[in-house]
Amino acid sequence: MASVCRFAREVIVGALTGWPSTQELLRWPLFFLFGFSALVELAIYIVVRNAVRFIENLSQSSRVRRIREALRGARSYEEYAKRARELDLVYKCEDWKREKQSEYYDCHLLERRLSQLRKMRRESNIEGILQVLKLCIHTGFAGIFNETLYSQSYTGTKHLIETFIREVCEALEYLRANAHLYAPQLTRFISACNSTWGTTALCLSGGGMNCMHHFGVARSLLDHGLLPQVISGASGGAVVASFLCTRTDDELRAQLVPEYIQPRFQCMSPASWFMRFWNMMTVGYMFDAEQWNNTMEILSMGLTFEEAYRRTGRVLNVAVSRRADHSPPTVLNYLNAPHVLISSAVIASSAMPFLVQPQILKEKGPDGKLRSYAAYDTQFMCDGSVDADIPANALSEMWGVQWIITVQVNLHVFPWQAFRNRGSAGAPLTWRHGGGKWRGGFVLSAFEVLLKEHMRLCIRLMALLDVFPHFFDINWGRVFLQDYQGSSNVIMTPRRLFLNHFLLIGKDLTLPEVKWYMSEGLLMVWPKIPMITSRMRIEKALTGIELALNPNALFVQYGLSTDITDESESRAANMDRTHGSGSSSRNNAYNAYNGSDDSTGAFDAAAGASDGAEKNGGPSIVASGQHRKKDSREGGQRERAHTHTHSEMPNGPVG
Repeated sequence: MASVCRFAREVIVGALTGWPSTQELLRWPLFFLFGFSALVELAIYIVVRNAVRFIENLSQSSRVRRIREALRGARSYEEYAKRARELDLVYKCEDWKREKQSEYYDCHLLERRLSQLRKMRRESNIEGILQVLKLCIHTGFAGIFNETLYSQSYTGTKHLIETFIREVCEALEYLRANAHLYAPQLTRFISACNSTWGTTALCLSGGGMNCMHHFGVARSLLDHGLLPQVISGASGGAVVASFLCTRTDDELRAQLVPEYIQPRFQCMSPASWFMRFWNMMTVGYMFDAEQWNNTMEILSMGLTFEEAYRRTGRVLNVAVSRRADHSPPTVLNYLNAPHVLISSAVIASSAMPFLVQPQILKEKGPDGKLRSYAAYDTQFMCDGSVDADIPANALSEMWGVQWIITVQVNLHVFPWQAFRNRGSAGAPLTWRHGGGKWRGGFVLSAFEVLLKEHMRLCIRLMALLDVFPHFFDINWGRVFLQDYQGSSNVIMTPRRLFLNHFLLIGKDLTLPEVKWYMSEGLLMVWPKIPMITSRMRIEKALTGIELALNPNALFVQYGLSTDITDESESRAANMDRTHGSGSSSRNNAYNAYNGSDDSTGAFDAAAGASDGAEKNGGPSIVASGQHRKKDSREGGQRERAHTHTHSEMPNGPVG
């Protein structure tokens, strides 16, 4: 009897172990359950968003609607600034800006530090100035860079904050002028600021052809002297980042226009959707990787990461994902992949499964010939947006980045980032003539948050429970588990979704379409200019002190070899010869800085220009952001000088 029971137990155990696991049984039911729930909520969410928009428009007077329409249709920054100031007057934002009190920052602490700083400057007390500045120069000081403080006005923030930033910049300018007398103290001061202030980075998301918005954003930042030195990109964002980091400022001013970009950005081969689906059925991928390679060779000028850095001083970071599951994302730059071809890295970062075949990275060997990148010579790389669309942690660890300007154009991220129910920088609430606290009222805003967060919960549950399907050895749940905001302080998204965002996402663009994308990119960044300027003014002033202490202090690298003699470096040097180099140009770059009145001087100057009045104090920010967390470096690199110009809509050449 015991043997019969033992045999029966063995049969039952064997049968059970042969069955699929509980997860395998429930995987597809859970996927369809959560997916259907999210889709239904998305449909309701779209209705709620449009209801909020309708109610806001209904509550506006005809004058406000007319001004806002002119604001959205602005063809230049001057025109935009003029309309923004008109809206500030209508909504009485100037009254709010004059009031010192606010729950979003410590005005009393700010006033004390401002008074101390002025006193020390009057007494020419260098030690006192340094002591006060050490207490002030860190990202979270008194909450003055809280985005909410810039979301109450179309043209800036509290006058007290603007006055404080101006005073800090004047104190830093005073230190720069006396740097030769107090070099040891200033050296220690700059070292402390490297840790507390950090540097600024520009992160460009993926999003197919919607990445063309990035060109418009970059053009405006360039014209305002606000283009950071550290630039990161994933997928389509990597394409634009590579374009920016392989060209000097003079070249960007000439080439960052639709007429130059459109004929060189043709990579969607084959053009026929029938042939694309035929390719996907026969070879597994829609697009020809060879055509992508030809396009990227042109856009990246055939440079490696190190060559691009030496040529422009900008730090390019390209996010790629490894094809195998559970492998961490990789952010390539001149530190960990100095000889890797930028075109190879960008194609790998853009290799979305079904669209482009995953790639093996290519690098230049000592003999100048191409070979597989030794560190990952057997690993295929695919779309960087899968794991690290916004690699905030990697940028912080490698470059000391503490402030990120994020440009997010992924369609699947738009519902989570685009709608700010309490306003965003440069886009205050218009509900109840600007007196409300929630877009469309509390009930609609609460319903919007409920739907959005429940959709997010359903999608994250699918990802965490690993019920997403796996295609091409990629766990697609990783796409939804990553943080698309990171530590971002300024997030830019398209002002709304247009039909073009869906129709043009997978096709080569015509010149009018490129102009439309760049125009919308300009409208994305213009509201954020005052907030970005506030941060970058201090960063540029710190850079000025560093230049005064050591003209070779910029573009310093972590252990990068100084003797590069390969053919490609010679080619990069030849291309750069006409632009000059050396410490004198670095000093000239800082001399362009003239310390504007306040962080909204750009709006004052632009509005005055639009009215035909004389410009009187728009901020002149020089160069792009510098990462100062470094040692000394040879004088072959240079600081890039910017003069303050204003973007124009690309209905012709921009700028």
